[in-house]
Amino acid sequence: MYIKKLSINGYRCFSELFKINLREGLNVIVGENGAGKTAIINSFRQLFIDTESGSYNVSSDDFNKPFKEKSIVSNSFKIKVEFGNLSGAEPIAFLQWSDAANISG
Repeated sequence: MYIKKLSINGYRCFSELFKINLREGLNVIVGENGAGKTAIINSFRQLFIDTESGSYNVSSDDFNKPFKEKSIVSNSFKIKVEFGNLSGAEPIAFLQWSDAANISG
């Protein structure tokens, strides 16, 4: 199992929809200062509640805003991942993070 795709919209420096495809194995994120490398990592932390305290709170810093202004541009943000090579019981482990509840048969 691996994270195949990450989509971010309205989170930190990503005012527009941002998508990145990842490959199985090691992926390296390279870019200039302020390009969003840390925001990508923090989006994973936000999604999977990965902090030292075991909880991750949303703050005003998480919403997109221009660098020069302090006002928030986005009133919501969306972080979405797509998994690849899920097998066995792995899909069940990630069910709480899925939109399976939104799927109608």
